[in-house]
Amino acid sequence: MINTAMDVKVLAVFLAGLATTIFLLIKKVPGAILIGVVVSTIVGIPLNITTMGGTYNIVEAFTAYKGWFGLALTQGLKELLANPAGFVSVSVIILSFSISDNFDTIGTFVGTGRTTGIFTDEDIEKMETGHGFSSKMDKALFADAIATPIGAILGTSPTTTYVESAAGIGAGGKTGLVSIVVGVCFLLSLPLASLVSAIPSAATAPALIIVGVMMLSAFKEIDWANLDQALPAMGAGCFMALSYGITNGVMVGFFLYTFVEICKGNLLKLHPIILVSDILFVINLWLS
Repeated sequence: MINTAMDVKVLAVFLAGLATTIFLLIKKVPGAILIGVVVSTIVGIPLNITTMGGTYNIVEAFTAYKGWFGLALTQGLKELLANPAGFVSVSVIILSFSISDNFDTIGTFVGTGRTTGIFTDEDIEKMETGHGFSSKMDKALFADAIATPIGAILGTSPTTTYVESAAGIGAGGKTGLVSIVVGVCFLLSLPLASLVSAIPSAATAPALIIVGVMMLSAFKEIDWANLDQALPAMGAGCFMALSYGITNGVMVGFFLYTFVEICKGNLLKLHPIILVSDILFVINLWLS
């Protein structure tokens, strides 16, 4: 319910961005999502929704970065080895988070890549039956697995796969060159950090909605008449949205699939990976 004048202004900025983005997408204008964000931001200026962020000092940022670089290998590893009694529990936590990150990444890849043709049915089959880097999915997962720990060692925010990548895919980006260009653009935007931080959440919300629409196209491949597929798929999709986490949705999907198979008397026929994943998800819930 809209209670204040500020809520009305935020809604106006959001609707302006959403309408602009939809119009440009229908007209197949390149960069439609980015243009929608810019339009929303401009609309928010007279409404006092778009406000400049705080000052940003590059020198101070790089000076502070010295304290983050390598912290995972120095202080983190030192504290882990200094407490042998807690090594087992920490190892379980690390394994739990690794499994969660893995399913989070797979869910993002499938949701974004399948809808654009980057990952085909053949790629998915090769990932399940092949060995080594036999599919694009294998290569993508390997890149993500390498980037995540390296990012942690370097002291940066998680360098993993994000569902917002669908915005770039929707704009036509389908190769690794896109990531390089984005990285260069981030580097060049450092002096403009205060300006970029002025973009309100009401301006970026339309982009996320469009991304959601793009990902929903994969739902057409689900056999909704088959409860074995429909219940886990619906549970996963709903909980991803309600809990704001892909991993949570995948977890619920695994639990529902296991429960459906148990009801059908197929517990012993379940793949060991399914059962092990269920156990790890339970451990993750218990530790979180």
